[in-house]
Amino acid sequence: MADFILKSQVILIGAYDFSGRLNSCVLTYGAEVVDNTAFGDAARSHLAGLKNAVLAVEGYADEDTFNPAAFAMIGAVAFPVSVLNGPAIGDQAYGFQAVAGNFPLLDGAVGAASS
Repeated sequence: MADFILKSQVILIGAYDFSGRLNSCVLTYGAEVVDNTAFGDAARSHLAGLKNAVLAVEGYADEDTFNPAAFAMIGAVAFPVSVLNGPAIGDQAYGFQAVAGNFPLLDGAVGAASS
């Protein structure tokens, strides 16, 4: 896998482009591992479970546009998510359907820019 610096990410969540409001992005793709070990087995055994993708983002809220859009997505019907490693045609991109499970309301420290 090539090394690269995150600087031109395009992050589309539902109908909104949050790219200019975010400064951190972690996209994780994985699968559950289901234990199916039985009595008498000498070692654990597993089955491949369901796959999932998790996108965690951080940034700076715009009370007029960001918060209403984010709040409307909590627990809503699945919506499309796209994470692109740049705005150019041919840049690596990831897409999936998502359901928003939470939206942190406060995050920050005294004297620091609050997200």
